[in-house]
Amino acid sequence: MHTVCSYDRLCAVRRIVIMGLCVLWTELRWLVGPDRHFSSCLRLMKKEHARLSGKLARMATLADPEHENLMKDLSLLTEDMARLESARAEAFQKVHQALRVRFARELAD
Repeated sequence: MHTVCSYDRLCAVRRIVIMGLCVLWTELRWLVGPDRHFSSCLRLMKKEHARLSGKLARMATLADPEHENLMKDLSLLTEDMARLESARAEAFQKVHQALRVRFARELAD
């Protein structure tokens, strides 16, 4: 006994496949484009953070003026990393917003 797929089911599958391809395309454009900049900057910042943290851990005295300067640098670097992470999240939201609007409109139909 053969069951024939209905036209509505084929349209639904087609729509799901197209939506998946749109998501894939948007993700690839994000990873190849803006995310490369964010990733490289964050990688360098994390490397510098690890270096400064290691240097701070090796320092013997807390009264050393260099220790205080290192603590300030580490604090500023942590703030910069947090700021860059939030900018990355905002850029990601902005890139994917059009896709979300489109999918919401299509799924409402």
